[in-house]
Amino acid sequence: MISQTAEVREAHRFDVGALERYMRERVEGFSGSLEVRQFRGGQSNPTYHVSAGGREYVLRRKPPGKLLPSAHAVEREYRVITALGATGFPVPRTFALCEDDAVIGTAFYVMDCVHGRVIIDPAIPGVAPRERRLIYESLMDVLARLHTADWQALGLADFGRPGNYFARQIHRWTQQYRASETEKIESMERLIPWLPAHIPAGDETALVHGDFRLGNVIIHPTEPRVVAVLDWELSTLGHPLATGSSASRSPCSGWPRSRRASWGAWSRAPRTIRTRRSAAGGRARSPTPPGPSLARASSAFRAAIGGLGDSSREIEERHGCAGALPSAGGLGGPSRPPM
Repeated sequence: MISQTAEVREAHRFDVGALERYMRERVEGFSGSLEVRQFRGGQSNPTYHVSAGGREYVLRRKPPGKLLPSAHAVEREYRVITALGATGFPVPRTFALCEDDAVIGTAFYVMDCVHGRVIIDPAIPGVAPRERRLIYESLMDVLARLHTADWQALGLADFGRPGNYFARQIHRWTQQYRASETEKIESMERLIPWLPAHIPAGDETALVHGDFRLGNVIIHPTEPRVVAVLDWELSTLGHPLATGSSASRSPCSGWPRSRRASWGAWSRAPRTIRTRRSAAGGRARSPTPPGPSLARASSAFRAAIGGLGDSSREIEERHGCAGALPSAGGLGGPSRPPM
């Protein structure tokens, strides 16, 4: 885990002494002098490796600067991780949430540092086909557990707006597409009216991650199983099939047959997850569940929007930092689902 860190970036530095004093008061078992490094990568919320007294923690905070009201909601991340952790769901243990900007400049939370493998490449190179398949089966099991979690009993009834998830998502993505388009694309013009016209009347609500994929979980160091799900920034209440279809978009063109076979299990995730949810004691199936065509078409629509050049307004919304815009184009990350 420490190998994925570097010195804290100049723009993301803070008063380490103030953090140490806070953790000494609020984090059970904390002792020793604090050492802080920053995880590499493009996290929208700066993430740090924090160590003291032989223990390791992870700190995740809002970035400095002027932020849009709904952006970088680390408080939501802390809330859902804490709630799920109490059920034994694979998330890091949380220790403290600080909403006082006076401590290190922005709100933050502290959680356990979970060691394991972070695998970005969905082909999972360097492992045997059987292990690759078992990793994807573990992903499906974890996703099924998430979708069977009783979000009301967990105190998350106000975590999002139950119902009509596909309709709200499609409406928002269409607005984003119209704001970004530079020319008419015939296939997109056909898809935009097709999506809302094919939303079935049946609906169900579950706790959804928002960006569930291999690169957002930690795999056990030696075993083919998920030990922690990370990056809950886009989590909300929504339709479970939307998450399964998003996760199962195939990148495997040109892969060797052994890898395509492993991917096959994951590409069937929407159907398989519904079966596993039922076996795990999940709610009964909707009388008219959204078919794979709708779920996958809407997922592909979302992915296509991510590949467009972004307007300044969208960049501000996605990064939550008005007046400090990066260069436009191809940022690709999803925006927060509408509440």
